Amino acid sequence: MFARSHRPSQDRARRLRAAALGRTFTAAAGWLLPGLATAFLGVAPLAAQGRAAVSNAEREAFFDTIHAPNWLGTDIAHTSIKTQRGGTCWSFATVSWLESEVLRGNEAIRTALGAQRRELDLSEYYVVYWGWVEKTREFATRKGQGFHDRGPGVPLGDGGLSHDVIRLVRQYGIVPESDFVQPENSGQMTEEVLGVMARHREAGDWDADRMVAEVRAVLDRHLKNPPANIIVDGKTMTPQQYATDVLQLKLDDYWEVTSYQSIPFWGRGEVDVPDNWWDYKGYYNVPLETYIAIMNYALDHGYSVAIDTDWGDLGAQWNGAGLAVIHPSLVSGKVTDEAVREIEF
Repeated sequence: MFARSHRPSQDRARRLRAAALGRTFTAAAGWLLPGLATAFLGVAPLAAQGRAAVSNAEREAFFDTIHAPNWLGTDIAHTSIKTQRGGTCWSFATVSWLESEVLRGNEAIRTALGAQRRELDLSEYYVVYWGWVEKTREFATRKGQGFHDRGPGVPLGDGGLSHDVIRLVRQYGIVPESDFVQPENSGQMTEEVLGVMARHREAGDWDADRMVAEVRAVLDRHLKNPPANIIVDGKTMTPQQYATDVLQLKLDDYWEVTSYQSIPFWGRGEVDVPDNWWDYKGYYNVPLETYIAIMNYALDHGYSVAIDTDWGDLGAQWNGAGLAVIHPSLVSGKVTDEAVREIEF
C-alpha cells in the first residue's frame, strides 16, 4: 500500500482474490489494513441477534465477561503499551506498528537492543507535531472548505489515521522518544492550535505560511521545536536518515486495504470520515471475505497489524480482555456481512 503513484497489477489483484479461496469468515468491524506484506486491519465482532433496548451498564457488564485467548499477540514482536494523551491514538497505534515492523525486519536493531537490554521507543508526538503543521497547511490552502463539520469553530480535531503516520514519517522522518517530548496539557495545546485556525478563518486570512508559523509557535511552547539532527550511537543524522538508514523502514511497501460497498471492489477510493482530513483516496477496496483473509494471512505469517476504528463506540472500550467487540444489540442483522457493515458505517 501507500505508493500513491503505484497501481496494483492484475497479477497482484489475482493473488489477493486467491487469498480468500477455501476460507469462510462471518464478520469484520474496523476498516483499515495495509497490504499483503504488512497489514493495517479490523477486528472480528460477535454474531448478533438483532437490536434490543440495552443500557450502557448492561453492555459494559457484557464486555467484562469477554476474555482474550492466552495466545493473543504473543508470537509477534511488539513493544510495550504506551499511554496516549488527547486524540492521538492514530499516532500511538501506528508508531507502535512501525516499531513492530522494525523488530520484525531489522536484525541489527534487534541484536543491538537485546545486547543493551533496551526497548525500541519512537516518538509519537514528533509525528503529532508535523501532523498539526500539515493539517494547518491543508486548512489554509482549502480556505477551511470541504472538511467534516465538528461543530462551531474550526471543523477539525486532533484525530488522524494510520496513513497520516506513513505520510509524515516519509516526509519528516522520525526520532527516538528521548529526542522529543510529550505535552503537559495536550487538551490545552489542541485548543490553542484550533484557536489560531478559528481566528484566521474569521478574519478571512488564508495565508498558509503565516497560519503555520502561528501554529508552530503554539506547538513549540507545549512541545519543542523538532530537532534538525539527532545523535544515534555516536553518529549525527537527520530524522529522515534515522527512519531510512537506521530503522530501515520501507514505507512504500505498505498498502491500505478496506472493505466497503461504496468503493468498487479491486479498485482504490476514499473512506469518507472526519479523520481523513486530507481526503486520501488510496484505500484498496476488496470484498469482506478477502479482507479477512488478508488479515489472517498477515498474522499467520508473523506480521502485525494497525487498525483504524471508531474508538467512540462502546464496543471499542478496552476492558480486561484487550479486545474490541460489537454488542449484539448494536448490530442490525444476525451477522456482520457486507450489507450490515455498510449500514453500521
